[in-house]
Amino acid sequence: MFSPNPRNVKKAGHAVPGRGLTVKVLAGGVPASVAQPGDAAARPTTTAARPCAHRHHTHCSPAWQNGRLDACDAPFKTAGALFAPCSYLIILETNPMPSKKMPTPQVKPQPGGAENSAVEPTLHRQSKTSPQVTQDYGVIIPMPHGMKQATAASSVGMLNQVLADTITLRDMYKKHHWQVVGPTFNQLHLMYDKHYEAQVELVDSLAERIQILGGVSLAMAADIAEETRIPRPPRGREPAAVQLTRLIDAHTLILKESRELADKAGEAGDSGTDDLLVSQVVRCNELQVWFLSEHLVAAMPI
Repeated sequence: MFSPNPRNVKKAGHAVPGRGLTVKVLAGGVPASVAQPGDAAARPTTTAARPCAHRHHTHCSPAWQNGRLDACDAPFKTAGALFAPCSYLIILETNPMPSKKMPTPQVKPQPGGAENSAVEPTLHRQSKTSPQVTQDYGVIIPMPHGMKQATAASSVGMLNQVLADTITLRDMYKKHHWQVVGPTFNQLHLMYDKHYEAQVELVDSLAERIQILGGVSLAMAADIAEETRIPRPPRGREPAAVQLTRLIDAHTLILKESRELADKAGEAGDSGTDDLLVSQVVRCNELQVWFLSEHLVAAMPI
């Protein structure tokens, strides 16, 4: 918005930057030919200058909107002119300006799209022929955990086995949560989901422990299916008693291997893995298998 202050306009011929306009200042009461801003040619209009109705200079500023001069905020308005308290008539008229065609900016393409490298996502990095792997499965990188490399490698192998079985048990809980049927549906439906959430936390703790030791944790379903020792259940729906039996057998398998692996880790000097297996994996599975066993008695006749 263009707002020249009338107190600062002292003489005619004052140029308005960037607007193609010239300010003409005339004494009050002098008729003038007013050019409408934005017109191709000036249209003669006779206007008598009068003092502005405002009493303060700061309240009398021309307003420029949409390339044309708008009227003052004074109670009266005169086309093309604004009146200042100093009785000067401020007239804006167009100056002849040559028409210039603005050149179209051209962007020179840079090799590899470097002009957008900071904001453009780089997609399809994976290769079907030569996968970009930063660390192969089974390779242990040195980490500042203060243990021997052989000890860390042994613990990673044991933890990945427990991880594969725990992921299988976790997913089996969700399968039975969806497919349970019978008079005890509500109780088992809720219990399965609660046990599933606890197994999710165990999976995360086991995987993070593997990465802490410098290994690579199993993650994908196909890899888990190859490594787990828990028998695969059928895709179809099974009675509640069969579901409970499958879950109990899976818990028992994990409890046996976790206790054995915890003893080996402790003897090798990996107290962190020993503590994880005993305080989290064993205790959680002992509690859950207890709940399942108690439900199995009531579910047998189903």
